[in-house]
Amino acid sequence: MYPSRGNADAYKSAAIHSGVELPPQRKLALLLSGAIDRIRLAETQIQNGQISEKLTTINTVLTILEALRASLDHDGGGEIADRLSSIYTTAEARLVSANAQNDLEGLRAVVRLLTPIEQAFRQLATPSASEPPTEPPSTPTSRHA
Repeated sequence: MYPSRGNADAYKSAAIHSGVELPPQRKLALLLSGAIDRIRLAETQIQNGQISEKLTTINTVLTILEALRASLDHDGGGEIADRLSSIYTTAEARLVSANAQNDLEGLRAVVRLLTPIEQAFRQLATPSASEPPTEPPSTPTSRHA
């Protein structure tokens, strides 16, 4: 019922080989943003009668949600991890149902469910102006007499 892990493995491989390490909150925001974008694409695909393309798109979203759920640290994350797991599971179930029925409103409901989480992770990943920079700026060492 769930798609293969091919997309998650491709993401993991790209992250490893890119040499760029993103903060975990940024990674989560990007994954959720990608899922939301793909759900919106699936809406368009339904409207255009592109059913096989929609299936591929929804499977990608399910893979992302499965990876997000599997990455939760229930021991360290406590109630927050449990709540996110429940939200991801609900989103998966709604996606499967919306997929089977070509239900645009069902897809929109999943977008409404995931958007606040994506926004929260995006805010967590953005340093506030009151936080000190991670590295102090370099100062010139010129000497004028």
